[in-house]
Amino acid sequence: MTNTYLFLDPTDSTPTGWSVDANFNDTYIRGSSSWNLSAGSATQHNHDLSSLTCVNTTSHNLITSLGKDVQHTRSYTTHTHTLSSFADDNKSNDPPYRQLKVIKYTGVPSTLEADVIAIFDETVASGWTRYSSQDGKYIKGTTGGTAGTGGSLTHTHTITGTLDTDGTTNGGEEEEATGPHPDHTHSFSQNSGNPSVDCEPPYITAYLYKNDSQSSLKDGMIAMFDDDPGANWAIVSGDGDDFYQKFIKPADGYGSTGGASTHTHSLSAASSAPSATVDYYGSVPSQIPSATHTHTVTATLDAVSHLPKYADVLMYKYTAPAAGYTDSGLRVWDGSKYIVVGKSDTRGADDILCLWNGSEYVYPALVDPDDADATNVYIWNGSAYKCLVHVS
Repeated sequence: MTNTYLFLDPTDSTPTGWSVDANFNDTYIRGSSSWNLSAGSATQHNHDLSSLTCVNTTSHNLITSLGKDVQHTRSYTTHTHTLSSFADDNKSNDPPYRQLKVIKYTGVPSTLEADVIAIFDETVASGWTRYSSQDGKYIKGTTGGTAGTGGSLTHTHTITGTLDTDGTTNGGEEEEATGPHPDHTHSFSQNSGNPSVDCEPPYITAYLYKNDSQSSLKDGMIAMFDDDPGANWAIVSGDGDDFYQKFIKPADGYGSTGGASTHTHSLSAASSAPSATVDYYGSVPSQIPSATHTHTVTATLDAVSHLPKYADVLMYKYTAPAAGYTDSGLRVWDGSKYIVVGKSDTRGADDILCLWNGSEYVYPALVDPDDADATNVYIWNGSAYKCLVHVS
């Protein structure tokens, strides 16, 4: 059986006939062409290293001699290091959110209780009040009694690493000096983040409205389902539709889109001084780095998903039947949905059974009134009758 899902402010009482669905606790909502309560499960992310460059030291030229009370100026060649270790901390995937309850109705309701919250793609004239408390905040499910908030569109990572030894010394002169150990290393630590890095998930803006009192289904309302709800509902989250693979971002407007599923970071950091130094006596290497030299480390982190924990839901938009319509319960499958049969034509021929195609009543079949042979059954194609069945 198809089930219907809407939203409820956590401080409001659960309407009669509905229940709070715990499957959506701490879970975001994404439109999809299929139903999957565990479509995304990650609450945090981190990065691996995509690329790293350790910039060569520039030509330093001051080395202080030991034991001779003199200073000697020397030039030496540059050197670099490779990476020996790397670490990145975890960060939350939560975008800015506010929590709502997701409530479930077994079947498809014919009426809606007060306080239920539905999605709309346009403003509602009466009977419903715009639920502006959620504007700019993604919907995160809860079973509790308060509308918790949190999340952010930006974050930084603390990146740490170690540069391996380069093990290089050269030549010699009769002096005494202090320089880095031939097997010295460097470490670095840096917050990766540029605050302008956008970590917003793919979204579409839409209106939320709260029902003022018990009422019939509202024309134009958008609800969530776990299967096709049938007549008068058209899917809006199928492949190519507005809500397909989009998170709902409530707003005072409809249809703005943006966001992405992945992001990356870049960093530039100065390394520490050498991990160890050594005193050179007698034959001092003719080319040694400064005992306090550093390196500039630049890196790019790999692209990873920042999608939060989410459920994929089917989203359908309701179109109210035309005024005076009476549902006989008989439906015909048109290839994508069931359409209703059972309304007498309102254009004068009340004995003719018609189909409602979503915008107007059309004749399915009738005996051609201009044909004397009443055994021929015709169908109206919009401009003329065409013989559907001929009985000889």
